[in-house]
Amino acid sequence: MWVKGRGQGTGRKSVHLYQPGNSMMHHLHPFVKLFLVISFSISVIFIQSTLLLFIVDCFIIIFMKRTGVSFISTLKLFRWIFMLIASIVFIDIFLGFWIPHSGEVMFHIWSPYLPIHRQSLYYAARSALWVICFSSWATMLLRTTSPGDFVTGLVEAGFPYKAAITVLIALRYIPLVQVEMESISMAQELRGSLASKGRGVRHLYRVLKDRVSTFLVIIFRQGLHMAISLEKRGFGLKKTRSSVRSIGFKPRDTHVLMVSLVCLAFLVLYSSGFLPIPMLPPVSSIFLPTG
Repeated sequence: MWVKGRGQGTGRKSVHLYQPGNSMMHHLHPFVKLFLVISFSISVIFIQSTLLLFIVDCFIIIFMKRTGVSFISTLKLFRWIFMLIASIVFIDIFLGFWIPHSGEVMFHIWSPYLPIHRQSLYYAARSALWVICFSSWATMLLRTTSPGDFVTGLVEAGFPYKAAITVLIALRYIPLVQVEMESISMAQELRGSLASKGRGVRHLYRVLKDRVSTFLVIIFRQGLHMAISLEKRGFGLKKTRSSVRSIGFKPRDTHVLMVSLVCLAFLVLYSSGFLPIPMLPPVSSIFLPTG
């Protein structure tokens, strides 16, 4: 299982996300799983209703529970992404302070000079719900698919094996960077070089400087190690790749693919207003009625 733990006698942390299981998601073809991740992540962009986005996220969380993937562990795994989204939400909400617009003011914070606009709340909630949708699907793909099956399945589906390896590296890159960042941050705290306590703008600047510089160093270092490893293995010398084990499409994969296509078409057509179904009311009109 891909968990954070001690390495094989090295004391280093390893990132192993694959978790063997017997759920339906484990037995799906890797191409079908990748299609679900990409298609649902793109389709939610067309969804304008935050209430519908929230309902979709609830269904995804229930599906994660059925596959044995913990939603709490997903939040912990992608918590630095959610920290970034929280900062984006903060900027979206308070953007009305500096950019005057005719958006409706929902309420004020502390004083009449700090208005919170309906449009700012809408974009903030929509961004957060979209990230939850994408990170949840990506986590299910990583937790239910072994790296070897993933590459083999994409190659069988007609993908060039270079593209399959590239997609696999991209999906595993974020957890690798996350664990390395935690290790370096812990080492900085033990040395006393990380500003762990304090308040004020100066403290915030020090924390951001340490985090951003650490993040950039990790990205370049991991990229260099990955490039050296691929070069030593002669990656890309041959255009084809053989595999001992064949996965193959099963009737279950075809059924899931067809059902997902129907669901995606419904979401896109409903959000675009092409279906004769009443649109869901805005969340603000339910919890923050105006008038």
